[in-house]
Amino acid sequence: MAVTVPRGTDVAVVGGGIVGTSLAWELARRGAGKVTLFERGVVAAGASGRTGALLRQHYSNRPEATLAWEGYKVFAGWPEIVGGDPVHTPSGLVVTVETGPGYEANVDRLHRNVALQNALGIPSRVVSPAELRELQPGVQVDDLAAAAYEPTSGYVDAVAATRGMARAAERAGATIREGCPVLAVERVGDRVTGVRTPDGVVPAGVVVCAAGPWSTRLLAPIGVAAPIEALRVQVAIVQRPLAMEAPHLVFLDTVAGMF
Repeated sequence: MAVTVPRGTDVAVVGGGIVGTSLAWELARRGAGKVTLFERGVVAAGASGRTGALLRQHYSNRPEATLAWEGYKVFAGWPEIVGGDPVHTPSGLVVTVETGPGYEANVDRLHRNVALQNALGIPSRVVSPAELRELQPGVQVDDLAAAAYEPTSGYVDAVAATRGMARAAERAGATIREGCPVLAVERVGDRVTGVRTPDGVVPAGVVVCAAGPWSTRLLAPIGVAAPIEALRVQVAIVQRPLAMEAPHLVFLDTVAGMF
């Protein structure tokens, strides 16, 4: 059966991940007109449904730390702000720096990051190896040079959050079109005019591309060189020791690039 698409929309959002659904929600509730989200599969079928979904504020620059802090407030207050069951598990998060060549510079960077967080009102502090063992019994600290602890951070149920955001967008008046891929972005001259789907062209005053690593395929034909590079991320699943209660701390090693 063919997917029924609207005759036209004020804003077309391409992509049903957490970015696309949250944009659709914000645009709809702020009165941006008719908002339609197009998803080629189902909401949260892409990267948003396969992420570790860490919720943290430990960043080295003010814009990212500020954005993360504001995002945290939404996830922490999800039932009241977005609606639905809670999606955030405040397990606590630790950012670690191990000893090794040049580790002093990484320790200094960690202290600067914590100072930046504190200046923004983010609860974070540097902890000693002994303090870390108290927070998470059994953790290996022999090679630990420094660690930062965020008590309110943790992780999010990414699928529940993305689908919950889509439902919130619909409640705000947006239309979610699953199973309706955008094949191309239409334009006349230097102006975008809509999106092309298998069922025809949908006129749109504004097109927001939130298709993640697939965005370049849509943007390149209209002359937009998006600075997006797709990287492969590997996930290993291990069995938690019986003595380790859940939820346990989330550990993030920014030097090794793993969590």
